[in-house]
Amino acid sequence: MARVVPFGSDTPPGHVRYFPLYVKCIELDLPVSINTGLPGPPVPGECQNPIHLDRVCVQLPELKVCMAHGADPWWAVAIRLMIKYRNLHLMTSAYAPKYLPPELIHYMNTRGQDKILFASDHPVLSFERCIQEAEALDLREGC
Repeated sequence: MARVVPFGSDTPPGHVRYFPLYVKCIELDLPVSINTGLPGPPVPGECQNPIHLDRVCVQLPELKVCMAHGADPWWAVAIRLMIKYRNLHLMTSAYAPKYLPPELIHYMNTRGQDKILFASDHPVLSFERCIQEAEALDLREGC
């Protein structure tokens, strides 16, 4: 998996500077993980609004994209984009499961069962804690 962290350079993922990486990922059949949501450090975060992935997914439909670190405060945008694009997913890294928003839990229980990847963000969030909290979520059988 290749990684893109937009807040590192305050450059949204739809910027042309990333496209050579995206094309190489397609060539290698390698997914790319792109941070979305406001970052924790005190840096500009608008560059991580998931709406920036709309153009990426339109222009490169073969690219496998995984939004990393949730999408707060733009969960609804992230969910809508995952409905729209078959190769767009979201990883729960950087979020303790008990803090996942109700709209994401609903999406996981309905249309998004195969779109959300569990991640603990170890060592920041312990694997044990995240498993325990994930097991306590109100998820349908098979989710």
